[in-house]
Amino acid sequence: MKQWKLFCLCALVSAPIYAQFTYPSCNPLQQSEFQATELFNKTGANSAQATNSGLNEPVQFDVQGVYNTNGDSVLYTNIYFVERKGKVKYYDGLAKRVDSIGFIPNWGYQSSNNSNDNGLMGIVLDPNFNTNKWIYFWYTPTIPGAAATGASSNANRRLRLSRITLTAQNRLDMASEKILIDVLGSKTDQYHCGGPMTFDRNGDLWVTIGNNSNDLNGSGSQYAGQTSTSPTATDSNNSGEWGSANTASIRGGVIRIHPDNAATTVRTDRSGTYGPGYTVPAGNFGDYWAGQFDQSNPTLAAQYRDPSKVLPEVYIKGTRSNYSVAVHPTKGWLAWGDVQYNATNDEYNLVTHPAFTGMPYFMANNTPTPAGSIVLPTGHSAATPINASLMNSGVRNLPPATPALIWYGTTTTQTTMNNNVAISGPIYSYNRNLKSSVKFPPHLNNSWVLMTVYGSPSSGQMYIAMLDSINPVLQGTPQQQGTAGVVRFNVRNPLQAKYGPEGALYILNYGSTGAYGSGNNPGISRINYTGSCQLAAVPIAKNTRAANLNVSMFVDGLVVHEGGSHEFSMIDLNGHQIFTVKGIGETRYSFPKLSAQFGFKKGVYLARVQSNQGVFTRKVSLL
Repeated sequence: MKQWKLFCLCALVSAPIYAQFTYPSCNPLQQSEFQATELFNKTGANSAQATNSGLNEPVQFDVQGVYNTNGDSVLYTNIYFVERKGKVKYYDGLAKRVDSIGFIPNWGYQSSNNSNDNGLMGIVLDPNFNTNKWIYFWYTPTIPGAAATGASSNANRRLRLSRITLTAQNRLDMASEKILIDVLGSKTDQYHCGGPMTFDRNGDLWVTIGNNSNDLNGSGSQYAGQTSTSPTATDSNNSGEWGSANTASIRGGVIRIHPDNAATTVRTDRSGTYGPGYTVPAGNFGDYWAGQFDQSNPTLAAQYRDPSKVLPEVYIKGTRSNYSVAVHPTKGWLAWGDVQYNATNDEYNLVTHPAFTGMPYFMANNTPTPAGSIVLPTGHSAATPINASLMNSGVRNLPPATPALIWYGTTTTQTTMNNNVAISGPIYSYNRNLKSSVKFPPHLNNSWVLMTVYGSPSSGQMYIAMLDSINPVLQGTPQQQGTAGVVRFNVRNPLQAKYGPEGALYILNYGSTGAYGSGNNPGISRINYTGSCQLAAVPIAKNTRAANLNVSMFVDGLVVHEGGSHEFSMIDLNGHQIFTVKGIGETRYSFPKLSAQFGFKKGVYLARVQSNQGVFTRKVSLL
C-alpha cells in the first residue's frame, strides 16, 4: 500500500469499438452498453445513492447477494467494508444507506504515526455467510501498554487473522472473535502487513501478506539484518530474506487455508499461533515442491515436507508488497499485484501452482534487484536461488524464480505497462446460467481487470487483459480503459475491484492523492452491463439415454455403453479441448473425479463421445 499517488479521474465519454472485445453473433462492445453508478462516497450528501457514509480510508470490501425466494436471481447486493483505523461498515443495497456496525481495535488506530501499513487491512465474507454470519478480518492488533507514539512502540506487534460473527442486529459480536492466526510481526518495520483476502470455489481462503519490511530505497538494505558481526538480530531490520525468501515465515507471500469450525489443531511454533478453526489443503508450497524434487534431489524434497522448514499454510513465497489478490473462478489460477523496489518494475503475477516469485533477489521478468554490498552465494541465480542469510529459518535452496506475467516499463507492450503501483482486480468467468440482466457479457469471459495508481491525473489507468482459456498467458496487449477503452468509468485511486453475485463490477475508490488519507472523496461504484448480448442458459443434463451411441447422461457424469473402443472429451465453450481419454467397453465417467484429475473447474462445457458408431455431443452445466 505504500507510496500511492494520484490516480486519474476519467470521464464517461464516447469510445471507439475494439475488435479485441467481440463475441460470435453479438455486436462488439461499446461504451454506451455500460452504466456506472457511485453507490456512496465520503460525504454521502454528494451522492443521491447513499446517506451517512462519512468514509475515512476504506481499504477492502466484500459483497453479499440477497436472492429471491427461488434463490435463482439477485434482488440487491449489500457491501461490507473496513476502514484502516478500525471501523467496520455496511452498505444496505435496499435502503441505500451506510452504517457503522462495529470497531476492531488495532495498531493503526492506536499509533500516532499514520504513515504505515498497520490497521484493519482486510475483510472477506464466509462462503456460507447468509446462514452463519461469519466475517474474516486481517489486522494488526493493539499493543498492550504501548504509548501511541508511532513506530517506536512496537515491541510486540502482531499480524492476526480472526473470524467474527454478526449478531441478528447486523453488528459485530466481538465476544465471538475466533483467532485463527496470530504471529509476531516486525519489531522494527511497520510496512507491507498484508490483508486482501478471497475465497475460491472450494471454500479455501487465500490471504496476501507483504514482506513486513521498509526496503524501498533499493540500496541493498533488503539483504541486511542478522550477519556474522551481528548474530543476535532476529527481526527484519530491512531484510527481505527474513520474510520473502524464508519458507518458515508467512511474510512475503500468499497463504491458503480451509476454514473449518470442526478443526481443533493448534500450533504455537515460529513465533505464532496457527489454528484452531482451519485445516490446510493438500498441494501447498511444501507439498508441491517436495513432489517436484522427489526424483532430482530427495534430500531437498524431505526438507520441503518438513513443517518446521516450510509452513504448511504457505502457497506463494517471494513477494514484497502484494496488496491485492484474485482467484480464477473456474480454473483456480492465483493472481495478485506486487509493488516492487523500483516504480518501473511493479508486477502482475498469475500462477497455476505454488511458486517462489523472486523477492528479494529478483523482480519483474527476473531482473536482479539492487544487491548493495552483499556477496550472493555461489550458485545463486534465478534458476537456483539460495537464501544463505543467518536469519533464514526455512529451506536454503529455493525453487526457480517465477517471473511476473506483466511488469511495468517505459512503454506498453504485451508484457509491460507504463504505470506503477500494481493492483490486481478480479478475473471474470461468464456464467450463462446466472439469471441477471446486468452481468458482464460473454465478450469479457476470461478477462482480468488490472488497476494502477500514478502521480499524474492523466497517467493512472485501468486495463482489461484477455487471458488464454487453457494456459495462464495473455491474448494480445492489455487494453487500456482509463481514457481509450470500452469499459470506462470514473475512478479515484482504485484499490480493489470485485464482481458481485449478479455479475456487475464493483470498484473501491480509495480516493486519496497519497497513502493514509481520504482527501479526494473515497467511495464504491458499481458497473452494470446494459447491452443486449446475454446467452441463453444451458439446461442441466438430466438422466437421458442417447440412441445413436448408447450413451447415458447424468447430472454428475455419463456412461458409455459400447462394446468397442471410444474417446471421451470435454471442451470449453471457446472450443478448447480440456482433455481426452480413451475407453473400451462400458465405461462410467464421473465429472467430479475428472475435474480433480485434469484440473478443470465448474462451468459450462461440451461433452463429446466418439467411436466407430458415430459422435455424441451434449452441453453440460457443471455449476
